[in-house]
Amino acid sequence: EVVRTTLVDFIPSLHGAERRLQRGISPDELQNAVKYGTKEKLVVRQNGKVQVRYKYTFADVVYITDKSSTREITSWAKPMPFLEMSLTSRMQEQHDEARRRLALNPGIMSSHTIFIVDQSGSMRKSDVKGHRSRSTSVFWNIANNFLAPQLMAGALKAT
Repeated sequence: EVVRTTLVDFIPSLHGAERRLQRGISPDELQNAVKYGTKEKLVVRQNGKVQVRYKYTFADVVYITDKSSTREITSWAKPMPFLEMSLTSRMQEQHDEARRRLALNPGIMSSHTIFIVDQSGSMRKSDVKGHRSRSTSVFWNIANNFLAPQLMAGALKAT
């Protein structure tokens, strides 16, 4: 079956269609990737044979095709970036000192937060838009929605 649009034609594969469904990627996003994205030639070895593939990247969607650029192989959304925060030398010193004190006397810890994150097989599913898996979505959200605001506000301190 050939999917025809005004942008580009592509031949979906069963694997590719399943991945798009799991990852919330529409055929239009793949067609936009081919038309507007960056194209990178890949040479892969599969079953002892060298094959040419093309990797298209556009709007955080990566799309892999065969050498004709019309047969879909797979696709995924690029992971959302983590907010980078630089540590000052003072922050590093405080961290090192807190670790030293805790190693000497673990009883001085006054508060803590524990996250229990399921890592069963279902957490490997790629059905959360913008993330490679459910698991990476959870860790991204912990880092950006729980830890980052407290770090930015100065609410997390060594005891």
